[in-house]
Amino acid sequence: MVAMNIEVESLNCELATANAGIEKLSAAWAADDIWTWEALQGIWMSEPFKEIYWIDGVSAGVWSKDGKWAKIVEYADGFALLPNSEPTCRGELLQSRRGPVLLWPGKGSWIKQPDSSVHDAWEMGTRQLHCPANHILRWTRTSSANSCKPFNPTSKSKRSDMANHMLAACSACSFPVGSTEAGIWQCRGCCYNVCGSCAIASASQGPEFSHVSPSEVQPCQSFTCNACNAVCGSGKSVIGHCVKSEDRYLCLSCLSQFLTQN
Repeated sequence: MVAMNIEVESLNCELATANAGIEKLSAAWAADDIWTWEALQGIWMSEPFKEIYWIDGVSAGVWSKDGKWAKIVEYADGFALLPNSEPTCRGELLQSRRGPVLLWPGKGSWIKQPDSSVHDAWEMGTRQLHCPANHILRWTRTSSANSCKPFNPTSKSKRSDMANHMLAACSACSFPVGSTEAGIWQCRGCCYNVCGSCAIASASQGPEFSHVSPSEVQPCQSFTCNACNAVCGSGKSVIGHCVKSEDRYLCLSCLSQFLTQN
């Protein structure tokens, strides 16, 4: 009888411990389920397609590289995505080792990009680099950044010409970047190229570059992307600001490329 009583007390103790663990887990789950507009604010990258979206927590607008794409509204104690001419879907905000994650049924997941990564991508993409002739270098995708020497299929040095055609070497460090980086800074007229590593080392980051955030281009405004030279007009979104009387802006498409490259 004494042994039975001891066993019952032990079982009751284990049951109480288990119930306390369940209550603690439920409380943690409820806390994680709380969302705020501040938590949604920022740059997000979709998986697995690597598409960039900017969520503005003030206007609840969602921008893609083509312009305003959707709106987020409060729905059933949570939030939902209202894409243009597409079915509405309710979202979930979760935490993972990679940071906040947005889950959209039928639309995959979006992973929030850290402010430091967004800043580094902007810093790299908006550098004003010049060749020795003082021409501004333009960022070019590696696939289209061929060497200055045209490829001649009838040339005696066919193998050498083909190598030059496929790879573009950095004029600063002489390293071929055709297969190692997404793009290079290039002056086609002077045959001058700069790889990403040399571009980063070319200028130090100052304290005035501590924070950048996207913004909507207002009517009667336009901004030129420093990377692709595209003009972003009303309804689009850009990231950047004017630094020392010099515009430093990126479109979302180029921001996506530099984020992926980093």
